[in-house]
Amino acid sequence: MRTVYSPGKEAMRDTLPIGMLLLGPTGSGKTPLGELLSNQGFGRWRFYHFDFGHQLRTTVSGSLSSRLFDDNERRLIAEILRSGRLLTNEEFFIAERLLRSFLAQCPQMSGRAEIVVLNGLPRNVFQAERVADIVTIRLVVTLDCNEDVVFRRIESNAGGDRIGRQDDGLDLVSRKLVLYEQETKPLRDFYKSRGVPIVELPVTASSTAEELRSLLFHQWRESFKDEWHTKAIP
Repeated sequence: MRTVYSPGKEAMRDTLPIGMLLLGPTGSGKTPLGELLSNQGFGRWRFYHFDFGHQLRTTVSGSLSSRLFDDNERRLIAEILRSGRLLTNEEFFIAERLLRSFLAQCPQMSGRAEIVVLNGLPRNVFQAERVADIVTIRLVVTLDCNEDVVFRRIESNAGGDRIGRQDDGLDLVSRKLVLYEQETKPLRDFYKSRGVPIVELPVTASSTAEELRSLLFHQWRESFKDEWHTKAIP
């Protein structure tokens, strides 16, 4: 029988967009940091911020194209948001559809100077394995803070992104923190075991996106001088 060559998954992933994953509990400042990266960039690097939570909320509100989901699917997304739970494996099509739609709307990615910033996706190992077929995660940035800091940041709106949020009640935030510890935090070791660099950013109750960006790129220059080289900070 004639053998037909087919490139493996690893070879195919070399052609996928490059991703940076922001990893941290709710309220730690992922969204403000992702937005700042997207707006200001860093030297020759451009960033495209995919905020999964925001994508879900705009889907339910009707702000996102209705062509992506039917009424039953939008009701399912609304239930997921109300409960604060993670997507089940069977519901991952929601995340995949949103991410692929987001990437399709990004300007044509011309090379390694452009990075997709993933915020809120993946949230567990199963999702990480599925995301790997869409985006190649090359860097994980952890925003490290404890439960007390999370509540203080949310109460003071330290990141400036909590206005109008319907999911910041005490019970729902507490539930999210438990899920983060059980399901999402282990992604740090998942990616580390696969050789993906980890950058750790300590977050205080008053940390701003600008401060976190400065910390990130200080470590960026120190840790990735060759592969992730940049000449200037805008």
